[in-house]
Amino acid sequence: MIDKNAQGTVVGENAVDKRSNEELVLHCSNPLDVSFMYKVVSNQNFMKFGVTLKKSFNVEQDEVKFAFNLVLK
Repeated sequence: MIDKNAQGTVVGENAVDKRSNEELVLHCSNPLDVSFMYKVVSNQNFMKFGVTLKKSFNVEQDEVKFAFNLVLK
């Protein structure tokens, strides 16, 4: 089964969507990090980050790109 919302990533048929803080905090080494988590599905972690754009930003014409340097130990 392919979850279209996961951009083609294969998700198992019995995938469980975890969204509550109680479920998400189990995946955090620091409980404060739960505020950045959106959901966990199988082995996929969806994060959320607040972004403040300038008042002059035009959502119809301007482009925004994000990059992250993720280090797993």
